[in-house]
Amino acid sequence: MTKFEIQAEEILDFLWRTSPVEATFFGIHDRDHELDKLDPDFLEEKNNKTRAYLDRLVRLKSSELTADDDIDWQLLKNNLTSRVMAYEDIRYWKTQPSAYLEY
Repeated sequence: MTKFEIQAEEILDFLWRTSPVEATFFGIHDRDHELDKLDPDFLEEKNNKTRAYLDRLVRLKSSELTADDDIDWQLLKNNLTSRVMAYEDIRYWKTQPSAYLEY
């Protein structure tokens, strides 16, 4: 496995662990019996870790990536960026109480 592939696996495992409902949606059934945690402390910790993963990801040199890895890198970077923006800027967890009803 390449350095990127190892890092991507770690990030995806983190995302599935911290959002078991989303994991199930994507076909990962290890945590089907769990629901997402939505308490403020957990959400802040999750955002801090997401930001740290994003920072590590952007430090990878594009010259180290294969063409396929470069596409996956872009997708993963954009996904993490949107998660950080949703938490820090949009603040869905404070403005959309209906999110709590989905679980």
